[in-house]
Amino acid sequence: MADLQSKQATGRLFFIDVTRSISILLMLEGHFIVMWLDQQFKDKDEWAYSIFAGIRGNTAPLFLTITGVVFMYLLERKGSEVYNSERVKKGLIRVATLLGWAYLVQINFRTIAKNTGTWTEEWKAFTQECHYNPFSYFTHLVGDRFYTFHILHCIAIGLLLTIGIYVLAHVIKKMHYVPHLLLGSAIACIFMQPLIVQYYDTHTHLPFLPDILNNFFGGEHSVFGIFPFCGYVLGGAFIGSLIARGFDATSKHGLRTLLIAAISLIIIQALFRFSFDAVLSHFMDKPIRFFRLMDSFFLRFSLSLVLVMGVILATRNKTSINKTLLAVGQNTLPIFIVHLLVLYGAVSGFGLDTILTTVNPQDLEEYRQPWITIFFAVLFIGVFVFFAARIDQLTELYRKFCNTLFFQPKSKSPLTNFKAMSGMLVIGCILYQVISRI
Repeated sequence: MADLQSKQATGRLFFIDVTRSISILLMLEGHFIVMWLDQQFKDKDEWAYSIFAGIRGNTAPLFLTITGVVFMYLLERKGSEVYNSERVKKGLIRVATLLGWAYLVQINFRTIAKNTGTWTEEWKAFTQECHYNPFSYFTHLVGDRFYTFHILHCIAIGLLLTIGIYVLAHVIKKMHYVPHLLLGSAIACIFMQPLIVQYYDTHTHLPFLPDILNNFFGGEHSVFGIFPFCGYVLGGAFIGSLIARGFDATSKHGLRTLLIAAISLIIIQALFRFSFDAVLSHFMDKPIRFFRLMDSFFLRFSLSLVLVMGVILATRNKTSINKTLLAVGQNTLPIFIVHLLVLYGAVSGFGLDTILTTVNPQDLEEYRQPWITIFFAVLFIGVFVFFAARIDQLTELYRKFCNTLFFQPKSKSPLTNFKAMSGMLVIGCILYQVISRI
């Protein structure tokens, strides 16, 4: 019996890690092609680019959904009636880590150098423009885009909501209602999105909230707002909770249930799009937009379920999976951070986008053709697959560097990464300021 449970657990982890691998690789491919492909070829009327755009639009929902599945499965795998404070503690550390990296990678040396003047000008900015306010002065240096709410923030807030629901159920002694609470919260995120979008049509920000928190919901610098994107995390957590409580997604019954759920979501989406618009247009001023914003959630979530089912069918009879493929799925955070450094010039301010904005477009035109772009994208993905395959060795080198930098050769504190990153940011910023003034 123990062997059977072990086999089932292994199978579940297989399909979870493989799905994460697929989602992160699709993200790498999507971001690279959108950045590198020449604008003249980005025509959604062309069938090839239309298919690519559709796949790319579902990559983030898939990644958020599978993140929720993994987190909740690990949180509850020892039994839904047991309050695992150690796992909750690890979850909170994970949330803090995600938020820390989310903001650290948005510090840009070039932006700071551009916003920094002479000592006299900076003292004037601090005393007069910022009124001795360190927070305002920091914003003056890093710029408003530092507070952009993107996918790392969204994952962190989604996981925090999941932990909050789990702890709430424990406090009120209703642990058997955890899946229901998760599902209800996901649905609430769906129905809040149209209201938030319509609110920001006529308002610049939510009252009584600073800009950094306004970006959590909408506005100029909100890329993956809490509504509806945290709904994908909570929806995935709902599935992860069911799996931890005995739902075998790899069985025929489990696959049939997932298929019924996916078809049901597609039907709901179709009803929103084709029926409710016509009926409610007689009663509402903007029914079409209201329900258009919600029907995309059901479609994308159902497509995520379909892909998960496809991965389950491909892996459920496997006793082993390629280690490199699993390594990619198990190291999505470092892959995501490094791809930000390479593509968008996070932290340093120099990335692939810097090349595209500084070089004459005509000089690169022949290298930005569709087939050449696909070839470069394959090479780009290959580099990250190699990176994931060597992640243990690279992590050890990075840890030694962190320990050496802070004279803590035996330190295993979770804050070590933040200390190292902060130290490198300060050193890098000073060097950049010196070099830019030579």
